[in-house]
Amino acid sequence: MRLKTRWIGFVVCVGFLSVPHVYAQQASSPLVVTSERMTGTWEGAMHPPSGQEIPIKYEIDVIDGGLSITLVSPWMRHTTRDVALDGDTIRFNWEASGTPLKCELKRADVFKDDFEGECLDPGNVAGKMTMKREAETAASNAPGGRP
Repeated sequence: MRLKTRWIGFVVCVGFLSVPHVYAQQASSPLVVTSERMTGTWEGAMHPPSGQEIPIKYEIDVIDGGLSITLVSPWMRHTTRDVALDGDTIRFNWEASGTPLKCELKRADVFKDDFEGECLDPGNVAGKMTMKREAETAASNAPGGRP
């Protein structure tokens, strides 16, 4: 009887140890960045070199086969240009108060839709930008409708 109890305990223990491994494998697939996956509303912030953090929304659409990004804050709305998606990097240009900026944001984690990077002005002074998917957009763009 004692041997049977140990055997059952061993089987139950092995079963519990293998369950997290199965879930970890399913959750550890890197997300593939595509133009279609990028569409929707994203949130983030601009961190200008000489100012405070500015909350911002990114409205991303596919227009004529390419990406279009509109940057929106409470007091501004700018359409970017020259948007390029290259693997886990998104690049775009825009003007802030007449100053041209070149931005490059890289995915911070291949398992999440979070991007961060810099925008450079003509003098190579860098400001920071962050971008992450809004929960509502994440649910609609995720495989199977899940974020």
